[in-house]
Amino acid sequence: MQIVENWAYLIGVIMSVLPSPQMADFYEVHIRLEASEKVVDFPMLVQGAPGDEIVILARTGQISAPDAAAGKAFAARVRAAGPQPLTYYVAPDWRLGG
Repeated sequence: MQIVENWAYLIGVIMSVLPSPQMADFYEVHIRLEASEKVVDFPMLVQGAPGDEIVILARTGQISAPDAAAGKAFAARVRAAGPQPLTYYVAPDWRLGG
C-alpha cells in the first residue's frame, strides 16, 4: 500500500457526533457537505459532493461538547486514508467548541 500525504478543506453542517464503534478515543462527525476545496500543494482524495453526508473521525479531545454539536458549522482540513472505502480524519489542530 502506498501512503499519499493529502488534504482537503471541507465546509458543511454537523448532523451528529457519535462515539466511533471501531476506534477508541475517536468520534464520528457526520456532516452534510456544502463545499470542498483543494489545499495547495497536496492532492485531494476526499470524495463527496455538496449535499452528501460524510463521516469524519476526530479525537475525543477535539470536541468539547459532542451532544451540542448538531447544527453547528463545520470547516476543517481533512485527510483521507485507505484502503477503500476511504476513512477521513480531521486535522489535529481542529477544535469544536473550545
